[in-house]
Amino acid sequence: MRNIISLVLISLFIQQSANGAVISSYSGSSVSVHNCSGVNAEYIEQNQQKIIDFARELNYQNACEQSSYEKGAEQERFAKQFDGQSATTSLYNAVYSESELQNTVLSLPEIHMLASSNQGNMSIARSFAVQGFLWTGEDTTLSFDADLDYTISEDQYDQYGNRIVGAYYESVIAASSSIRLSTADNDIYPLNFDEGSLLGGQFYSSDNTELAGQARYDEIQLGFHFDVKKDSVFYLFGRATAYGWNGGFVDSLNTLTTTLRITGKTFEESNSILSTSIALLEPTAVSSPSTFQLFILTFIGLVIRTKRKHTNI
Repeated sequence: MRNIISLVLISLFIQQSANGAVISSYSGSSVSVHNCSGVNAEYIEQNQQKIIDFARELNYQNACEQSSYEKGAEQERFAKQFDGQSATTSLYNAVYSESELQNTVLSLPEIHMLASSNQGNMSIARSFAVQGFLWTGEDTTLSFDADLDYTISEDQYDQYGNRIVGAYYESVIAASSSIRLSTADNDIYPLNFDEGSLLGGQFYSSDNTELAGQARYDEIQLGFHFDVKKDSVFYLFGRATAYGWNGGFVDSLNTLTTTLRITGKTFEESNSILSTSIALLEPTAVSSPSTFQLFILTFIGLVIRTKRKHTNI
């Protein structure tokens, strides 16, 4: 049941993109600082529908972000890489995000981030990394694991139950047999699953623990198994988001790190098999339908024009 819930959360957690290029690797990061001045219990009460329309859930965190967009008082930066390199961005030394791929034979997603805030603002750090692989070994079961650690500040509430000083951290790891990535500038996490392609995954939220709301240092392990067949393609990815508002902070500069191994094998046995059975997926540019159709129409036009020239001669 837990695995089913995790997969549902993962599906909801990842935004779909509109573009259609197939890319072998991608790393992206974004940071933003939002002005929350004037956001209080009265503001939330008066703008309930706006906040729900913006972010579904009525709380201070979403009210701050909604108010920031409305005022145009937000500052944000983006970084993207499509070649197996790291994407890094930061603002004011208060919010930092890095999505890392090593560009080695076993290039696995790694994410580092910091989101600290002052009174009256909110910082958000987001990172995403995906790498495609070709499996050339025999049919087997692989294990994809993640170690993540972070420090988070204590939450504080007003008399209405609004979390007015707080922080939040969430992560997801997953595997898929096929994905589509968009190169559009406005796509922060440009991932779109093909139907039925999700092989497995796991989701974590700092709010879904017994210590939620307390200042603490957490070390978390995530992991799942999935089957691969000879000469098949699969993608591994990780994603994380950190929020801090009104003085709250999340420091996860040492997380998220991931590992891939053969299920049921020792470390040495697993590495020996991986060394001869896996390769980075080569980039393949696939035209979107609209681009392809334009190409065909242009080609037909040139053929017709050439025929007419020959006929006139």
